[in-house]
Amino acid sequence: MGGKLFLLLIVALGAFIGPSGAGEKPDAGLITVACTSTLAIHSASETCSQSPEDLLGSALLAGEYLLEHQKDNGMFDYLYDPLLDRNLVDYNLLRHAGTCYSLVLLYEVSRDARYLRAAYRGLDFLCRHLKEPRPEHQGRDFRALVTGDPPEGNLGGTALSILALVEYRLSTGDRSRDRLLEQMGQFLRFQQEESGQFRHKYLYDSVKESTFESEYYPGEAIFSLVRLYSIERDPSWLKTAEQGALWLIQQRDSQIDDSALNHDHWLLMALNELYAISRSSIFLDHGMRIARVIVESQRKEDQPSEWKGSWGDPPRCSPAATRAEGLVAAYFLALEGHRDKDQFLLPLKAAAAFIRRCQLTAGQMESLPNPEHALGGFRGSLEDWSIRIDYNQHAVCALLGLREILLEREEKSTATQGIRIPPQ
Repeated sequence: MGGKLFLLLIVALGAFIGPSGAGEKPDAGLITVACTSTLAIHSASETCSQSPEDLLGSALLAGEYLLEHQKDNGMFDYLYDPLLDRNLVDYNLLRHAGTCYSLVLLYEVSRDARYLRAAYRGLDFLCRHLKEPRPEHQGRDFRALVTGDPPEGNLGGTALSILALVEYRLSTGDRSRDRLLEQMGQFLRFQQEESGQFRHKYLYDSVKESTFESEYYPGEAIFSLVRLYSIERDPSWLKTAEQGALWLIQQRDSQIDDSALNHDHWLLMALNELYAISRSSIFLDHGMRIARVIVESQRKEDQPSEWKGSWGDPPRCSPAATRAEGLVAAYFLALEGHRDKDQFLLPLKAAAAFIRRCQLTAGQMESLPNPEHALGGFRGSLEDWSIRIDYNQHAVCALLGLREILLEREEKSTATQGIRIPPQ
């Protein structure tokens, strides 16, 4: 454990090595974060201290876990059991894509090029799983992320791959995968029906349509299409995204009671960006509805006290983190739409405190067989010690999102509410 903590301090105090090999000076605030938050993060989470420095420290520690668990071929240790010090045999390319996205975000806040190199390796592995259409659809010129056996083109996986690749391009200016991005966007468009509804799977070994549906794939697709629009300015991407969002709002969700409404964080993030572009009140209103339902269902003052700020019974880390991601988007959506943004701040801080209680930190490592290998990982829950890559992905994104809000409130952030739309 001491060696890894020492490494974190060296990273903060030394020059970063960029992708080209040039030294890069770290952000001034990182030295303090690495020297204090990394070593004292456990006590910070228990006392619910949610300063920007605390949140960044937690996120960077999770980033160290991901770096520790990436293989040379770009894959990650998908599911790790720290109690037995063993990896469980399984993999999920959707969560791999989301993890790559979170690594790029870590690079953006730290300028630590190790995260960028890890994201590059992960994206390179991901792109090797893209596949062209069946022969009868060759004229459509798309690429889909293929999962499963028999192989299936996956709407959500392709969307998350787009999201990660777009973020990488925005961070680096690297346009080498622009052609792939275009083809992946074409797959999302191919999967959309005239009504705006998306088909969730594309079968490679059958001409039949898959009946599989995921609650989250459409929101992922819409969010990635808006991000694709942000770099290409092709209005057709925006139109496809808007049609998909309108179908969800007017068809899927319009007849559902609030108690049954999906806590769709991906859709909330998409609506935040769609509203910023279109100013259409339907996107604002539905985003506020989802956010209200999330807040109302959050555990407030419950027993045991360590469950406060969570959802579910028993509560788990990832569902709390995804809902927190949605509330981050809701905060900025409310800010943009002149609604009450402050209603989301305390729920976000409470969620962040619960999420951070699930992180394995220096004070919890004594009984583990390989503490250095577990340090920084987010457990499935307070009782479930297994660590999966997407637990870290969602926790990192949620904590960095709340950090951005706090910096914005302190008037120290120059970010544009999480929306990366370059000027025309």
